[in-house]
Amino acid sequence: DRTGHQYFEVTPKYDALSLGLEDFYQRENAIWVGRPGVDRGDVEKDERERLEKELLKSRCYPIYTGKKENNRFLEGFSNRTIWPLFHYFTQNAVYREEYWNGYVKVNRRYADRIIPLLKEGDKVWIHDYHLMLLPQMIRERFPGVSIGFFLHISFP
Repeated sequence: DRTGHQYFEVTPKYDALSLGLEDFYQRENAIWVGRPGVDRGDVEKDERERLEKELLKSRCYPIYTGKKENNRFLEGFSNRTIWPLFHYFTQNAVYREEYWNGYVKVNRRYADRIIPLLKEGDKVWIHDYHLMLLPQMIRERFPGVSIGFFLHISFP
């Protein structure tokens, strides 16, 4: 509602991934970094700050993207380029420079958010094809951190 205040209720998303990792998350005192489900332009700055405070109570660190940026990153490069290539639908892959640039930009945004949170001995576990550039971006700026990567789709 653009005329009044927006209020958010922070609730866990229970899907196969989050349920499978819940015990690990609690036991290891892990943090989550990711998109909160709203774009940067969808909420006013003060509401984003309130939302972030709520998320931080659960050790969740949000990444905000704009609609255009997210479209290039997610709908563009991730889903129109990588996904078809990795599923042998090469004829359906779409190659656009703005998609690639959006993919790089959002991966960089994740790196910029994660790196200040890291300390010696930490482990970073990155999930899926949307963030395949992220391990190298973190490694460039934090060479000693342990990084795992799990790809949730097929690989040629």
